[in-house]
Amino acid sequence: MNSSKVMALAIVGIMAVLGFLPMVTSAQEAGAVANVGTATSIVVVPAYNNPVINAISSEPSMIYNTTTGWIDEWFTSGTTYGANGYNNLWYTHTTNANYTTHTTPVRVMQNIRFPYVVQYSGVFYCFAHNNSAPVGNLYLWTSHDKLNWTIANGGQAVLHHSVTTSSIRYWMANPAVILVNNMWYMWIECANSSASGTYWSYFATAYTYSAFSSSLNFTTNMTSTHVITGGVGNAYAEYVPDRAAVMLIAYQLTSATLAQEMVWTIPLAADKTLPASYTKWPGFVVGLPTQVSADWTWAVTPTGLVFQMFHNQPTTRDIYQGSIALTLDQFYDYLTGTTPLSTLSPQASQLLYLIPLFLTLGILMIPVNYVIKQIKTKRPIQVEEVIRMFIMIVVGLALVGITYAMI
Repeated sequence: MNSSKVMALAIVGIMAVLGFLPMVTSAQEAGAVANVGTATSIVVVPAYNNPVINAISSEPSMIYNTTTGWIDEWFTSGTTYGANGYNNLWYTHTTNANYTTHTTPVRVMQNIRFPYVVQYSGVFYCFAHNNSAPVGNLYLWTSHDKLNWTIANGGQAVLHHSVTTSSIRYWMANPAVILVNNMWYMWIECANSSASGTYWSYFATAYTYSAFSSSLNFTTNMTSTHVITGGVGNAYAEYVPDRAAVMLIAYQLTSATLAQEMVWTIPLAADKTLPASYTKWPGFVVGLPTQVSADWTWAVTPTGLVFQMFHNQPTTRDIYQGSIALTLDQFYDYLTGTTPLSTLSPQASQLLYLIPLFLTLGILMIPVNYVIKQIKTKRPIQVEEVIRMFIMIVVGLALVGITYAMI
C-alpha cells in the first residue's frame, strides 16, 4: 500500500472517531442537566420545618471525616447555645449512618462571624471575621483538634477591608476558599457602601488568591471589580480534581426577600479574574420560592453529597439538611452535561484509546513504506516526495493529537 493510501485511511479513521465521540456525549447529555437540582433529585431530610441544628444557628461549614466516618461541623450562634447572636463559633459532629443527628454543640471560639473551615494535611483552617460586622477585616485561625484554635498569619488580617466607601472591599462577608497545589483561591461576597441600604442589588462576588505560606496576603491580589454579579454571594467553593475545575454554589438574590442557591463553574486553569470565565448552570436551583435560602455547605461522603443551608433569612435561624445521591464527579458531569471516559465501560474506554494509537502507527509507516519501495526499485529518493511525505505526516499527527485531546 502506498503512502497516499495509508494517509487517506488514517484521515478517514480519524474523522470517524471525531464524528463518533460527539454522538456518545449527546446520547448521555440528553436531559442530564434537568436531572440535577430538581425537586425529585434532592432529598431534604429533615424537611424545611424540622431543622437538624436549631436554637438560633447559622453559617455552617462541613467536612467529612474519613477516619471516623462522621461529618465534622462548625457554625455560628450566640454566647450560649440557643441565645441570640451570630458571633460565636460552635462545633458538633454527626452520630448516625445517614448524618442526620449531631452531638451537643460545643462553643470553641468567640467574636467569630462568617466562618469557612478547610482541612489540609491534618490541620484545620478557619477563615472568618473577628466581629459580627461585615465592615471589617478577614482573619485566619488554625487548629489540630477542631476545638482549640490559634490565630494565624501573625495575628494580621489575611484580607483587609477598605475604608474607601466606593471600594468593593468596604463591605465583605462569607469567604469561600480552596487550597490546590500550594495556592489558596478565595471568592468573597463584597460591595461598596451602597450595600448598607438595599444591599441585595449592590453586592456580588469578587476573587482573590494567596500562596500557601505562614504569611498570607489576599488583599493585593483581590479583583477591583466583581467576577460574578447580580446579587450573587455567600458562595461555597468545591474543587473537583478529576475535572480540574471549581464549582461555586452561591445564592442569587432577586429581591431583599428572595434568594435561591445556584451553581457556577470555572476551569482551575482559567483566568479567574474575568467574569466571562464563569459559567452558570440553570439546571441546579435549590430554595423555597418565597424566601432567602443561604449559607450552603456540603460534605463529600461515601454515599453521596450531604448539604446544609438555612432558609427564610433572617427570620428563621436554624440549619436544615439534605442529600444528593451522587458522587462529586457525577454531580459535576450531570450538571455540565459532560460524559468523560470514566462513565463508559472499561472495554469501551480501552477501544477508544486504541484507535488513535493504531492511526499513529499507520502514519509512521509512511516513511518506512517509502524507503522500502525505493530500495526495491533502486530508485533515488526524490525531494518532492520527501516534502509531500513530511507534510502528510505532520498533518496526520496533528489530527491524531486532536483525537487524543477529545478523548
